[in-house]
Amino acid sequence: MSDGVFLERGGELIAMELAPYDVEADLQRLLEQHPALLSGRQIDPDEPREWLLIAREQGLPGAIDGPDQWSVDHLFVDQAGVPTIVEVKRSTDTRIRREVVGQMLDYAANGVRYWPVERLQADLAARVGGQDEANSAVVELLGRAGGAVSVEAFWGQVQANLAAGRLRLLFVADVIPETLRRIIEFLNEQMTQCEVLGIEIRQYAADGHRVFTPTVIGQTSESRRTKRNTTDDRTFDQLLAAASVAVRDVERWLSDLARVHGWEVTTSKTGRQYRLPNNWTLVQLFPGDGGGSLQFMLGAVADAGLDEEARALLTELSAIAGRPLAHRQPWARVDGFHEHWEQFADEWLPRYASAVDRAATLLSATP
Repeated sequence: MSDGVFLERGGELIAMELAPYDVEADLQRLLEQHPALLSGRQIDPDEPREWLLIAREQGLPGAIDGPDQWSVDHLFVDQAGVPTIVEVKRSTDTRIRREVVGQMLDYAANGVRYWPVERLQADLAARVGGQDEANSAVVELLGRAGGAVSVEAFWGQVQANLAAGRLRLLFVADVIPETLRRIIEFLNEQMTQCEVLGIEIRQYAADGHRVFTPTVIGQTSESRRTKRNTTDDRTFDQLLAAASVAVRDVERWLSDLARVHGWEVTTSKTGRQYRLPNNWTLVQLFPGDGGGSLQFMLGAVADAGLDEEARALLTELSAIAGRPLAHRQPWARVDGFHEHWEQFADEWLPRYASAVDRAATLLSATP
């Protein structure tokens, strides 16, 4: 059965079928050859991440000057010099649920201590064929990202990030199970220096053609606030007062809708939640989050078995927001909703509220 992915050829639409990877190495090779599959724009829409592969099967010692004890599937760096550890598993691998989490934390804990920047420079040079080629690879990375720092300054950033424990951990699979999703979201919300994300890279095939659809998992408004600012002591009202006119308008309009529809409104230190009478959250507004953001809870709709409805709602929401959104807890800046408020409030929001209400009933009835 098609997931709604089609290939246009000769005026016909060919349904692309979800196809598993034959072996784990297939997905590993794809990432080595096409790092863009790590979807740097989804990870950071404001400053899309660009990638430079240091090495595949990157060795990692367990002591200073010790022999390599582990082998990381891929080690990348982005344009800000943030080391990015990638662990690849197929969904059919039972280790994806728990063992891979401990494995990744081992990598992170030891990488920041036992990866001197000189080792990473040497490993990159060995992969690309020499030091001059390695320098050119860094220049090319910085050029793609629009950066202006020197090669020396870039490696200084890498060293500073390792010393501060600033890493990115990416769990990559064709399908990431729900148990791992919850662990990823929890870790990403709790870790202030380290970004923890999952990336599903689904493969669709038909008539000798393949299509890949990466989706980033684990980005929540809470995790982004944790990374951005851990010292902001302002209350919600203070954040709202300092926010843009668009954010204040959207807060007022949502509160008006809540009164009309009988939604519950609760306020935490940094956000305001709009809930159905059954206490299921519909929307969260965060006025101080990168210029103001909204977050939605589409995961519940999918969890209740309403997959097609969840996909349709996400497609429409992404169009309103003006960019692709994560499919479980999509968040987006307020500006797009302010600009298209009538479409959002009159057309999309009622269908979404109805879907969440039905999902709540279905999930509550599940033993």
